[in-house]
Amino acid sequence: MSAPKTRLASWSALAEGQPQAARAGGVDLVIVRLGDAPHVLYGRCPHRGAHLAGGCLEGRDLVCRAHGWDFRIDTGESAQIEGERVARFDATLDLAADAVLVDEAQIAAWARANPQAFDEDELSKL
Repeated sequence: MSAPKTRLASWSALAEGQPQAARAGGVDLVIVRLGDAPHVLYGRCPHRGAHLAGGCLEGRDLVCRAHGWDFRIDTGESAQIEGERVARFDATLDLAADAVLVDEAQIAAWARANPQAFDEDELSKL
């Protein structure tokens, strides 16, 4: 039996190369549609917690709008800052349902291992 999936977005509503915010299991995520593949990363920059969905795509790098930190959409690793990364989550594309899906258990396991201490009021300013 396959693991339960959470619908993050409609595939047809995602603009090519435009980061879009999503949330699953209490975790902020960012989805990037590039070609025929959805890429799902943790949605907060590890530097100051800014929403990565507010950033831009430069090639295959998602660049945070707050301070320019970058993360490869296929690995989550920063090309600029050695050792920095954001979590990447397995995404499934269900064309029949026009849906981008993620594994609920994968998100929940990450959330348990990475409790967030961000102040939403402060982060909304970034």
